[in-house]
Amino acid sequence: MSISKSHFAFLIAGAVIGIGSSLFFKAAEPLKAATTDRTSKFAVATCPADFNGESEAVFVLDFLNGTLTGGVINNQNGKYQHRYYRQLAADFKVDPNTPEPEYAIVCTRGNLRGNGAAKGIIHIAEKSSGAMIAYGFNFPTRANPATPLPLTVLDFVQFRESTN
Repeated sequence: MSISKSHFAFLIAGAVIGIGSSLFFKAAEPLKAATTDRTSKFAVATCPADFNGESEAVFVLDFLNGTLTGGVINNQNGKYQHRYYRQLAADFKVDPNTPEPEYAIVCTRGNLRGNGAAKGIIHIAEKSSGAMIAYGFNFPTRANPATPLPLTVLDFVQFRESTN
């Protein structure tokens, strides 16, 4: 079976167009997904940390004591280089008599700039307060792993009336 000259010309033209367009158009950023898992007593969520997309922070939301604890593993030595901590009960004004506050957590990408701000934003909602709070965190170039870095309140939204 032989290829005619016109078929060969179309094959070459298609290859040139394909290679040319791949060089012309910038490759899209690969898809990445934050992950969340939970039990009845705590939830774990991943969150983008650096702007290169190489580091993820992992946060544990403890439903029993209302704390958010997290860390980022150093890609070179496999040790936690950053640690984070926040007491959430006060942020949500959870009544101490509430037997078990009901929290939900999700992390999203953000584009916060300045002073070492991380790329991710942590969103936490609590049922009895009816509030959802967005937290930001820093991803500094140097950190003391023994000293937890703060998680700062960025904003909040009331998604329902408080039952406190």
